[in-house]
Amino acid sequence: MILWALVMVAEANACDVCNCGPGASLMGFTPIKAKWTVLNTTRWQRFRPISAEGSSLESNFIQNNLGVLYRERWGSVQLNLPYRVSNTEQTVATQSGFGDVMLGAGKNWQLGSAISMNTGLGIQFPTGKSSNLNWYQQPGMGNYRLLFSVNASYQATEKSGWIANYSYDPFLASTNDLRVGASHNLGVGFWQTMPVQQSSLTLMMGCSAYRKQEDIIRNFRQQFSGGRALQLDAQVVVSNRKISLGLGGSLPLAHNINRKTVQPLPTVQLQLGYYLM
Repeated sequence: MILWALVMVAEANACDVCNCGPGASLMGFTPIKAKWTVLNTTRWQRFRPISAEGSSLESNFIQNNLGVLYRERWGSVQLNLPYRVSNTEQTVATQSGFGDVMLGAGKNWQLGSAISMNTGLGIQFPTGKSSNLNWYQQPGMGNYRLLFSVNASYQATEKSGWIANYSYDPFLASTNDLRVGASHNLGVGFWQTMPVQQSSLTLMMGCSAYRKQEDIIRNFRQQFSGGRALQLDAQVVVSNRKISLGLGGSLPLAHNINRKTVQPLPTVQLQLGYYLM
């Protein structure tokens, strides 16, 4: 059976800077073939704040996440270090810096010859730069957060199957006046793999749904924050015994972001994995 792992990325459940966009995505599933794996993921998200006159300017957010994954038969341990770059219409200069570190662990469950599950628990630490000015444009959010995840895989044939995942990231504590709302993410997809010379090519297509609660600043609920979205996800992964290379994208199908004041645009993600041993 092909072992797949959904890489938990700190703050990947929402727009990486303004926490207003759909982040639930099946992008990030990658074959794990060694005890130690180094994964570098770069995600480019675009949003279009819509004005009352109908004109708009795009906001661009890039997050590069470096992750280290250690796997055993019982489960895995993972550390993620994000680096974030934002360029929005509200700021003239580009904001960048290291974001909030996430440490997580997962437990594997074999429910039969074709069905497997993984339950995960992670914690996000406010290691990135943050302040009480321009919260959403800082590399860090200043929040301690938990991340619960459940991933399931059904292998229909030797070279195809179904995958599903759910995640939830409740708030724990804050080092500033911002309390980022929790989000629920659910995704279902189908994968097919085929041999290509000394490597394998895997195609994945699916659909994911996202819902995020409103943020709270100084005990006041921010009405134009949070929202829900439905999107189509696709990814292609080429891998061999040493490396894996993945290219994915998400296309919004329906959304209500910040009370329909923000329009999400297609997301692109590039992932490079290196198997150490």
